[in-house]
Amino acid sequence: MIWKFLFDTNILSEPARPIPNANVLHKLDIHKSELVVKSVVVHELLHGCLRLP
Repeated sequence: MIWKFLFDTNILSEPARPIPNANVLHKLDIHKSELVVKSVVVHELLHGCLRLP
């Protein structure tokens, strides 16, 4: 597998926004098999989810 895109927390959390950016959603969709995230991003996302009511 060859990865081309390193995504950060803001991009990966975009779909959860009340009004997500259509361009970001489109890029996530077309490149879903080519993206990678760092472990710190996974931690940030989990931490944010655990803080939700």
